[in-house]
Amino acid sequence: MRPGPDFSCRDCGAEFVTEDALRQHQQEMHPRAAGAMRCRLCGHNFGDAKSLERHLREEHGVEVAETVPCGECGLVFEGPDALEEHIDREHPQRAGMGQTP
Repeated sequence: MRPGPDFSCRDCGAEFVTEDALRQHQQEMHPRAAGAMRCRLCGHNFGDAKSLERHLREEHGVEVAETVPCGECGLVFEGPDALEEHIDREHPQRAGMGQTP
């Protein structure tokens, strides 16, 4: 009798029998490139916006109409206003860049 899956992918829910198989899956299917999307509520990283959106909906009950990533640190916000507040607070050297007077 084969053992059941003990390891689940936090991005898509796929299940694996070994941690090595899970790690390989995550590297191939959910790469953590520079600028990866990060959940601002729990800090988990995601390889793409769709995975983050699914996580926000399923884990935190947040429906995201429009996600906007920060070009400086990769955090993702629920719209341009939240991103602008973040930039003003966390990246003041970048505040106002790209905006028309």
